[in-house]
Amino acid sequence: MMTVINIEKVEFDESKIGEKSSVDIQFIVNGHSGTAKVEIDKNLKLKAIYDFKIEKDNNNELKNAGAMYFLARALQSRFQTLAKNK
Repeated sequence: MMTVINIEKVEFDESKIGEKSSVDIQFIVNGHSGTAKVEIDKNLKLKAIYDFKIEKDNNNELKNAGAMYFLARALQSRFQTLAKNK
């Protein structure tokens, strides 16, 4: 059975971007809250995601279904928008 991944919400403190290369992220995927840390470069390009955790993710179902990949796509889109508005 294939799991559908729906990134419902992504939040981070935009004022921290540019101050440092590591930003704390909060997100909701398929109704489960999660957290991660991301590294971005000075041009707001996503470099890495680490400390990726999803609350109540039974047997890592969402993690194994590619939730991090879809989170990365959502984040990169937000960072590109921020870079354009800079």
